[in-house]
Amino acid sequence: MGSENKSDALEYTLAAIADTQASIRAYDSKSEILAILLTLAITFVNYDINLCLSSLIGWIVFVTSITGLISITFIGAVLFPVSNPEEEIELGDYKPKGIFFVSPPQIKSGLSVAEHVKAVNKADIQAESSYELLKLSFIRNRKGKWFLRALWAAYAVIFLIFIYLIVRTFA
Repeated sequence: MGSENKSDALEYTLAAIADTQASIRAYDSKSEILAILLTLAITFVNYDINLCLSSLIGWIVFVTSITGLISITFIGAVLFPVSNPEEEIELGDYKPKGIFFVSPPQIKSGLSVAEHVKAVNKADIQAESSYELLKLSFIRNRKGKWFLRALWAAYAVIFLIFIYLIVRTFA
């Protein structure tokens, strides 16, 4: 592969990294907004929470609250990852240098700017950027799955609030 083709490939990979990071930020922002809206919606029906669960409205409020908490839990899974995406990537014989994301052990061991520059100069930037893209893609996909679950649970909350309003109107 010529140096021009390598340069184009690297440019493409870095653009893909930027796009993937933007998608990740979008999932985080949408999740935060959804959490705020769900909190307001659940608060709206929870003023009837002191109703006895023997009444239909009391049960609707209870189920709406539980469904809302499930949705909030899914939103938490979007915002707070629980597994390391590096474990999901097939590395083959490649050993990542971690130049895009300097880990705390490297920082604590006294990594200087000069040492980091040496590591960057020694690294295969194309391989490092591809590795970073794979990590970010895994994070984006995981956040997307959890966000869809949160969205479906939020739809259920909205439906239950609609039922609540109908029952409350005619009760």
